[in-house]
Formats: sequence, C-alpha cells, structure tokens
Amino acid sequence: MRFTVGEMAQMAGVSKQMLIYYDNMDVFKPRMTGAENGYRYYTADQLEQLDTVLMLREMGFSLKEIRRHMERRSAPAALDALRTQRQLVRKEIRRLQMADRRLTRKLEEWERVLPARPGQPFWEEKAGQYLALEPVKKPFGLLEVDLALKRLLRRANQQGYCSYYQLGDTVCAENLRQKQFLRFEHAFLPLLERVPGEDCFWKPAGKYACIYHRGPYADTGKSYEILLDFLAQQGVQPAGPAYEFCVLDSMTTARPEEYLTEIQIPVEN
Repeated sequence: MRFTVGEMAQMAGVSKQMLIYYDNMDVFKPRMTGAENGYRYYTADQLEQLDTVLMLREMGFSLKEIRRHMERRSAPAALDALRTQRQLVRKEIRRLQMADRRLTRKLEEWERVLPARPGQPFWEEKAGQYLALEPVKKPFGLLEVDLALKRLLRRANQQGYCSYYQLGDTVCAENLRQKQFLRFEHAFLPLLERVPGEDCFWKPAGKYACIYHRGPYADTGKSYEILLDFLAQQGVQPAGPAYEFCVLDSMTTARPEEYLTEIQIPVEN
C-alpha cells in the first residue's frame, strides 16, 4: 500500500504543509516513487514511524533530535533520549513556574499602585523581605547606581536568583540627613525567597513612612523633602536607609515623567 502526502496527512490528522516541511528537513520522507508517474509515496509501515515522530515532537524534541533518533533507533538510545528530554522538560517547567510567579507578583504590584496618590505621605506596615545587594561605586550617583543594577541583574541571572525583577536602591540615613538624595549606597533586587549560600540582606518588617514619587529619578529630592517634613511634624526620625522601589519604569512607559517610585523610610519614635 502507498499513500500520497494528502492521504497520509489526513490519516495522521496533520497538515500537508507539515509533512512537506518534515520532508524538506529530512525528518520524515516518502519512501517510494511511483514508476508510472514519478510521484513520491509513503508506505504502510511509515504510519507507525510518523506516530513516533509526532509523539517525540509533542514531548519537546527538536526536529534535529528527532532526525538523529530516527536514524539511530535502538532501545538503549531511546531510553537515553527520553531521560535527557525529561530533564530538559522539568527544567523548562521550573522556568515557566518562575515566570508565572514573576508575572503574578508584577501584576499584583501594578494593581496595588493604581489608586496611589503621588506626593502624599502615608504610613504602612511592611513585611520583612530578603534583598540581593550590589554596592554603588564612587561617586555614588545615578549613573553608578544604574551600573550597579546591571551588575546585580547579571549576577542574578547567572546564579538563578528567585526574584521578580523589581529594581531598587538605598540612600543611607546619613545622606538623608544631609539631603544628598541622589547619593546612593546600594542597588537591590527583592527576592521571592532566600538564595542558599548567598549573603542576602534582610529588610526588616515594621512601620515605614512612604511616598510615591511621580517623575524622573533625578527629581526624587522633591518627594524626599515632603516625606522628611512629614516625619518632622510627626516627631519621628529615620531608623535606617531609605528604600526606593521602581514601580512603574521603562517597562511600562517611554516617558520618564510617568515613572513611579515608591520611597520607604523605616521610622522610630
């Protein structure tokens, strides 16, 4: 028995274009040529072979891997191929699960700030969280903190940090007192969980004075002045560095005047 491309496609439940593509890629080719017309045909025993190709494709094998497997089929080779593919699939599952957690966290963060009123100080009890830190180098300005963030992201990717890509930086308490609001101490990356073997910083839980700054990072001094005046009126002092969380940034808008940064300062009576 022999089958045309259309007949084989119909029986397998795939498109003719797919079989033609598999033919061109040397993955699954018609076995015989008709003497009377020169047409190429699939044979009956190729029905099972096509099932194997489609199952391997469904399990995530590349066409190159499928071609190699079909050329060198054996029980030991099949077992090795399946074990290797299972490891790759499980790795991809972990990657997708992390992507889902990051997307969920990002959506929750953006939805939380939708009703925010920039320039209005407020109190909030914050939960503790781990931060991955990267020191900012001299002269500790905007360029240096941006370079520190790049180093931190590179390290996070290399080490596989469990983070959700929200970036931030710190301004130490001394710089707050001196009103050097663009003199940064660390860049940071909030972590979804502690990284084993890494020296992660624990941002303590507690009461924080907060404000949302709308606009470029270079203009955060205006919001700092409002927030520090608010603290002075309440008779409290900063109990640690200020934490700046980039909430709406270049991922959400091309206009720096639409950026939204949450500034948090831990306080003591």
